[in-house]
Amino acid sequence: MNKYLKSKKYRMLLLSFTVFCVSLLCTMSACKSRDEYVNNRLAVSIAFEYKEFFLEEKFTVEDFNSAYIESIQYGPWYSNAGGVEVGFIYVQLKEKYVKHIDKVMQSINELDFVTKVEKIPVIYISDP
Repeated sequence: MNKYLKSKKYRMLLLSFTVFCVSLLCTMSACKSRDEYVNNRLAVSIAFEYKEFFLEEKFTVEDFNSAYIESIQYGPWYSNAGGVEVGFIYVQLKEKYVKHIDKVMQSINELDFVTKVEKIPVIYISDP
């Protein structure tokens, strides 16, 4: 066997490289397992025609016609530079119904006062 392969320096280098590769693989696999969306909340865009109703906070859980919804929380009313105005209500699902999130999204999207329903993305500030 080659004298270089038997050297202590080579074995330490090989060990360091192996530890680095294993650490890298663990880190990469952890990144894949992160959730992309908050699993129990939805962002609901409210149509402009319902602006006053929204600003007076008259929407209730009952308006969403779903037994899967635990609560709602009012967000801001936005007016962008293009003149589009929209308000947001955040819908909290009951924990036992999280698996039905797509069904809830579909039923909410059919309501007259709703323009769009979206899952809320999870934003990671830094790696753990």
